[in-house]
Amino acid sequence: MRKIFHLELKADNSHRYYGSLSALFSDDLKLSVSKGKIDRWVFDKPFENEICIIRKSVLKTKSQL
Repeated sequence: MRKIFHLELKADNSHRYYGSLSALFSDDLKLSVSKGKIDRWVFDKPFENEICIIRKSVLKTKSQL
């Protein structure tokens, strides 16, 4: 199964989806968190700060059901 990162920006309630943390952080957004911190984050709960919420999940396809 493929990892997926869901970024929710609080300022405008927008949602973006990324296939890697590198892609998320190369989008040049001001998230007030480093890629290193998110690399070490245990996603048993979402990461949240005053700017965003970052969730990690898996992408399922019909063949994986």
